[in-house]
Amino acid sequence: RKNMGFGHCKPQNTFLHDSFQNVTAVCELLSITCKNGLHNCHQSLKPVNMTDCRLTSGNYPQCRYSTAAKYKFFIIACEGNPTITISFSGDIKGST
Repeated sequence: RKNMGFGHCKPQNTFLHDSFQNVTAVCELLSITCKNGLHNCHQSLKPVNMTDCRLTSGNYPQCRYSTAAKYKFFIIACEGNPTITISFSGDIKGST
């Protein structure tokens, strides 16, 4: 329901309900291959509560979203030194 893009309606956005410290700690785990073929993704060791928002209608700035609460493992992309989270890459299918 909130505009989550910059000048356009973003088709999807996911919010992890965990501390910044816990999310960025996942960057220290073993790297896995990302959807785009890079090797800077990392999977959480435990599931977290998250909210998945998907665009349903509207044009910027009146974007409308449906939301779904989930409890899933997540994958993030990280880079830099110190390592920081740069993007949410997805959740793991099969968890609720």
